[in-house]
Amino acid sequence: MKTSLMLFLIAFIVGCANSTSRSTILINSRASIDASGKTKFVILPGPNISNRLEFEDVSNALSSALIAQGYVFATAADAELAISLDYSTSTDTQSYTTSSPVYGSVPGPVSTIHAVTVPIGSSKGPTMTTGHIINQPITAVVGQETQVRNVIFSGVRALIEASDAQAIRDTINKNTPYSGKVLWRIDATYVVRGYTDQGKVAPVLVTAAAPYAGKNTGGVITIKR
Repeated sequence: MKTSLMLFLIAFIVGCANSTSRSTILINSRASIDASGKTKFVILPGPNISNRLEFEDVSNALSSALIAQGYVFATAADAELAISLDYSTSTDTQSYTTSSPVYGSVPGPVSTIHAVTVPIGSSKGPTMTTGHIINQPITAVVGQETQVRNVIFSGVRALIEASDAQAIRDTINKNTPYSGKVLWRIDATYVVRGYTDQGKVAPVLVTAAAPYAGKNTGGVITIKR
């Protein structure tokens, strides 16, 4: 799955938007009308799954969350929905440039005249005035200081797809090309500043996604955590 692409698109939600939330979950769910009434399911690993022990934890979390939504766990022979669960992790670094003014002391517009009158020659002779002008200093902006800040984002993306299990069984029994279709799909992404632990995050992510099984979100929705 192109997880990094999703991170590029949503990093601003956590970073540029100055979110005070520790993490963000994005859900995008689509469902076919043919999915209506199908509740018995079995969960299968997707193509990116390599850690079977971790997958067992994540699939158990998804199974429990689906059961809480009224779905029923079944055997492969009885299932109406064959749910493919796939997930992966990506990390991205975003650079942000900020500028701040540098203040210093500069001559101001207000001047002070220091003058004295002294005699020329004898004390009874003519006099002259001498002195100097001082510009009073003021504090003003004398430059700009630029700083580059690198922010690390990491995320886990899960793709949950439910297909017609009976169509899959027919394909296997008859040795014919699969003619079924995806009945519903959930694309969920968990994004956080810094690094994340896939083993801990993936169960949380699929649990948050389960309420949208078989439903249409009408686009991406955001859940702050």
